[in-house]
Order: sequence, then structure tokens, then C-alpha cells
Amino acid sequence: MKINFKWIVYFITAFLLAVLFGFGSYVKDLYADTLLTSSVKPFSHTAAGGIVPADITSPGDIQAYFEKINLTEKPDTFIVITSVEKTSEKAPIVTQKYNYNTAYGDIFYDNALIDLLVSDESNYFEEDNTAFALDDKIAKFVPYIKKVFPDAQVVPVLIMQNSQPKDLYKFARLLKEQINKTNKNIFVLGLSNSSQAAEQNIKELHNAMLERVLNNFDIEFADKLEVGSQKSIKTVLYYLHNQNAKTPLIINEPNGVYAYYTKGVAPEKMQRITLLGFGDIMLDRSVRALMDANGLDYPFRKITDPALKFIKGSDFVFANHEGPIHEIYTPTSKSIAFRFKPDVVWELRKAGINIVSVANNHALDQGWGGRDDTMKFLTQGGVLFFGNSKNIVGGQGRDSNEKIVTISGSKVAFIGFDDTIFKIDSAAVGEYIKGLKERNDFVIVSVHWGVEYTHNPGQRQKDLAHMFVDSGADIVLGHHPHVIQTMEVYNNKPIFYSMGNFIFDQYFSVDTQEGLSAGLVLEKNQTILYLFPYSIPRSQPTLMTGEEKTNFFEKFISWGDYSEDFKNQIRAGKIVISR
Repeated sequence: MKINFKWIVYFITAFLLAVLFGFGSYVKDLYADTLLTSSVKPFSHTAAGGIVPADITSPGDIQAYFEKINLTEKPDTFIVITSVEKTSEKAPIVTQKYNYNTAYGDIFYDNALIDLLVSDESNYFEEDNTAFALDDKIAKFVPYIKKVFPDAQVVPVLIMQNSQPKDLYKFARLLKEQINKTNKNIFVLGLSNSSQAAEQNIKELHNAMLERVLNNFDIEFADKLEVGSQKSIKTVLYYLHNQNAKTPLIINEPNGVYAYYTKGVAPEKMQRITLLGFGDIMLDRSVRALMDANGLDYPFRKITDPALKFIKGSDFVFANHEGPIHEIYTPTSKSIAFRFKPDVVWELRKAGINIVSVANNHALDQGWGGRDDTMKFLTQGGVLFFGNSKNIVGGQGRDSNEKIVTISGSKVAFIGFDDTIFKIDSAAVGEYIKGLKERNDFVIVSVHWGVEYTHNPGQRQKDLAHMFVDSGADIVLGHHPHVIQTMEVYNNKPIFYSMGNFIFDQYFSVDTQEGLSAGLVLEKNQTILYLFPYSIPRSQPTLMTGEEKTNFFEKFISWGDYSEDFKNQIRAGKIVISR
């Protein structure tokens, strides 16, 4: 038989091209559109540890993460730490001696290091092979280590649900002490999911706080994060702090936040706060009747649904507290007078609302005694408050208008005013805000104003809002009209003229059963706004999705006079403002 070498050459060439382009396509897909790959450059100092998302949604980013380590470090052992919502009878933190089988070969456990760690005469770290059947995150992760570091060993660590804060700190110190006794290059890696929210804008808002916590070593804020495995974050940050590995490289990807830490002095802290703002909340009348009939958490049940992952994950969750908390109803001549029972405070706190304004036209419905009770019960429930309905500036005690809170080194001033009964003195308030701005990094103004049931602000609202901003306010959050009003960016500062109702019993129109929540990431050089509209059927706020959300944004756009670019940002639910 005659062999046609020409066709053989054609076939081999085609095969090699297919393999080449196929592999190239694979590599392209693996690394497409990631900041991690563009940042694969050697570290200037020794990398001691890091934190990565536990859910492997982007293999390319995980691969690139280890490739960056490989340019500078050749770790002998990776201590891989994650946490599980299960308990262990042996210890609150456990390990196992187990060789993981991967597609790239077996990766072996570091027997000597495990023995060294377990030999400590503590009762908080032990071997427990059965516990690892409860979690597979580490097993899914080690193949990436094996691929990039074929000779590396591992020490798997599970932090159990029954662990206490003191256990995490003790274990971090144990790691430092025992690791420093070895001559090995050891990398401590924490696996912790970034925000698990389904909606991308919610995820970005939550990850903005996560990024700051990782950058600033905000260990005390880790429990407020809407992430998985807060305990692994805290443990790794404790360890890195003890090892003086305080220089972070944080990369915030769409699929999660990646962090490396090298030896060295901590950089200047990231000045960033996050806030989720809502409008009017009223827990009397028909709302109270629904709470009594369906459970006290009834109004918050849908907006705090654990599957939604919305409320948790911000520094502040704000609402206008439209009424006093008073133990006994005091008769009044007002035609509409509210009185909330003291038990609502615990529901506010459980729902995640941690700061409220008490400056509005219903704050004094039960007199000054009602205001005193409101302050007392909010304090007992751990809910911060601010604002004075008489617009007293610089007052103390009952007359206090402000609340100053320090978040990771940034001082935030909250102030509240009511322009519906006691009119705002622009000159006095302007000077007051200027003074606050000189002493604080951010000033947030909450104001009760405007005409009810109208979608456009009046001229007085605009004049006051501009005065607030010109005096130093970084954002203005308006309420009282009971419907959503337009928003404005003035001198690079956002103004929400009315955020509408949050929880109310005004069932007579669609507009009074809609609200707009504002997610904010405030920094020195920019502000990022996220818009989250919700409906309020039967006093239960429910986030809008799909077509309902799209239709709402078009309606919201129709009320205002916005540029095409701004309209598109509203439609995307995300507005970026340079400051």
C-alpha cells in the first residue's frame, strides 16, 4: 500500500494546531478578565499568609493567586484554615493526618508540624479525622496547591462551631510560636467565602466592607461581615498580626476578595465606611396588629431572609424612626399620634438596624417623656440614635442632635433635623455642620422635610440640601413625603430627597408601598451608590427583582431631569461619584 506522506503531514499539522489553539483557548478562559493575573509580580518582602474565597467559582483566579506566591516564595507547607457550622467532641479546632489525592498526584500532610502543634498541652487543638467529613472546602482547594507547588505539604485545619473567640486567638499564637521553631517556609491560608448574595450589587456593597476589614486588620468588625467563615478570617488576621505581616495586597474581583500579606509595617488605613439606608419606619397601628397576629419579626421577615443576604454586611443600617417608644400610651390632642411598644427595639436590632434618626414630626407624639423613653430603650437594645426635632445644634443629653462613631479610624458624624414643625435655621445649622466636618472625616445628614405624596422636591428642600452639602455634608438622606422623590448629585455629593416608606401601613396607593434603599460606600476620593428598590405589601418590605425592578427604575427616571449617562447608571442600580 502506498503511503501518502503529504496527507500525514497535513494531519499532524492540523492536530498540533488544534492542540495549540485549544490549550491557548483554555489558558485564555482560565485567566480572562482577572486583575490577579495582571498582578502576578514578585513580592518585595516575604509572604506569610493570605485569605481567599472558599468557593472556587473562578479557577483562573485561584491559579493566579498561587502563581504570584510562586514567583517569590516556595512554601514547604501550607496551613489551610476554614470553619464549619458543626461541632467536634474532641476540640474546638481540629486537624487530621490525611494525604489528599489530586489530579496532579498526592499531596501529603506535614506530620512533623502537626505533631508539633498537637503536642501543645492545650485542649483547643486536636486531631479529629471524623470532623473533616463535614466539610470539603479544603479537599477542593489542595489540588491548586499541588499543581503549583508539587513538593509542598499541607496541614488542614477546621475551626468548629463550638469554638470561642479566645480559642481563635490562642490558636493564632500557637501557630506563631511553633512555626517559628521550625526552619520551614510556611504559608498560612484562610478560606472564607466572600459575600454570598445572589445580586451582584449587594455582593459588591458587602465586599467593600470585607476589603476594608482585610486591609485594615479590622478584626473586631469581622463578625459583621456577610461572608462565610468569619472565624477563619479572624484567626488568620490574628496570626499575621502576631508575625508582623501587616502589609496587605488586596484584590477585589467580581467573584470575591483575595488577600496576600507580607512582612512589614502596616500601611495607612483605608478610609471607607459602608451604609445601607432606608426611609420611614412606623411600628404602630395596623403594623402592630400584624406583628401581634404573625410574630414580632413580621415586618422584617422578607427583607432579612437569610437566603437574600441583604441587611448584614454594612457598617451602618439606617432608618428614620417615625415615632416614640413609650411604655404607656399618653393621650394627646394630635389627630395622628404614634406610640411604639418597647419590644420593637429588639426586633430592630435583630433585623440588623443599628442606627436611627429620631428627628421627625412624630418624635414627640408622647411628649418629652416619650423622647426620654425612646432614648432609654434604644440604648438598652444597642441601637444608636441621633437627631432633635427642635433642630437644636450642639445640645447635650435630651437635646443632643449628633452621634459620632469611629469606624476603623474614620470618624463619622450623624446629624438629624426636622423641617416640618420646627423650621431649620440655615445659618445656624450651616455653621454647625462646618464645625462637625472640621472634626470628622464624614458627615451624614438625615432630614425630615417636604410635601407628602409628591415625587419632586420643593425649592426649600433643594436650598436646604445644597446648604448641607456646601457646609460639609457628604450625603443627605431625606424622608417624610411617604413616597420616593428624585435624587441629585450636587457638588459631587448625593442627595436623596425622599427614600419613601420602609415599614408603614399606608395601603391606599402603589407609591406609598414602595421604597428605595441606598447602599453607600463612602471614601475620601469617591462615593459609590447602590440603589435597591423594594415593594411593601402588607407592611413587609420585599426587594424588587427582574421586570418589577426594571419598571420601577424607568418610573424613577421619569420623575427627574437626568443626563443619559446618569439614567443608565440608575438602570444599573450603581452610581459612581468622584469627590
